[in-house]
Amino acid sequence: MSDTVVSPLSTPILCFNPANRKKNKLHSIQTKIEKTVDMDVFPKEILGESQAQYNAVVNALLILTKHHNFCKGILDEYIETALTESDAILVLEDYKKNKKRIVGMCAITFRKDHLYVDLICSNQKVKGVGSLLLELVEVLSNTLSLEHMKLSSVTDAVPFYLKKKFECDKLCHMTRKVTKKRGVTLPGGVKKTKIRNTMRQLPAK
Repeated sequence: MSDTVVSPLSTPILCFNPANRKKNKLHSIQTKIEKTVDMDVFPKEILGESQAQYNAVVNALLILTKHHNFCKGILDEYIETALTESDAILVLEDYKKNKKRIVGMCAITFRKDHLYVDLICSNQKVKGVGSLLLELVEVLSNTLSLEHMKLSSVTDAVPFYLKKKFECDKLCHMTRKVTKKRGVTLPGGVKKTKIRNTMRQLPAK
């Protein structure tokens, strides 16, 4: 049975991979996002060694994916590779009985003209999380003036992405043109510094 969640969302977490920092110009990307979008961005200098922070996030998510409600139909080896080799990981949390819980995540890579989603997973019992993650990815794409969002889909998820205006080729490579917007608006019409106090309902199936 699916949850209908009415709870304040935590600020989305975006953790950059220090191993890719120089190769993909992540420092400038991270700086721009920190200044523009209200996300809790890691690594943070105050917390110590940056690679250790990223590894801690990866390890926590790998443990989470062992739960059958996350990443259904995706091989463990692919999940681990995506999390360890992507440029950044976006994590979405909400509150359940006054406790934070992770309800969704995606691993992303910043390309020259598009943002590539290497992995997207959500708690299968919480409806609406996948849509919200895609909205957040589009916010990042807009912030960086990228033209497209791209990903490779498992067969079962293709109908979902088609509903979200992605186009599909024969190999299930999905592409969606980014909708250009003035300024940065987080999902639900919330301006950049307002998401912490926002109530949002994730709809039931």
